[in-house]
Amino acid sequence: MDIKSTNMEWINDFLNSEKIVYLFAGIIGFISAIIGLFFILFSNHKSFAVSMLVIGVLEMAVMFPTYLKYQQKIEAKTSSYKSDEKNFLVTESLKTEQALKSFFWLKLAYGILIIVLI
Repeated sequence: MDIKSTNMEWINDFLNSEKIVYLFAGIIGFISAIIGLFFILFSNHKSFAVSMLVIGVLEMAVMFPTYLKYQQKIEAKTSSYKSDEKNFLVTESLKTEQALKSFFWLKLAYGILIIVLI
């Protein structure tokens, strides 16, 4: 087995695991929305319930569509890797750095949203 095919297998494994993360994040958003709905209906903790509901719906709205479109992303990244391996690695490094920054801002926005809603 050559190194290029081993790298390709590793990249495919990573992309497939990332796809699963989007699915589970959407499921967690769904669970959060359901819990928020139960709190609205059966509890006096309305502010907590609204926070759970809003964040759950936002999570579902972002994660489920991303999960459904992710196979196209896998195919695009695979063909990009096969066509120019070095450029792929540079591009993916930059995209990963941007994704980590976006993740920070997303979690900061969630925290602020929770505080504002409560």
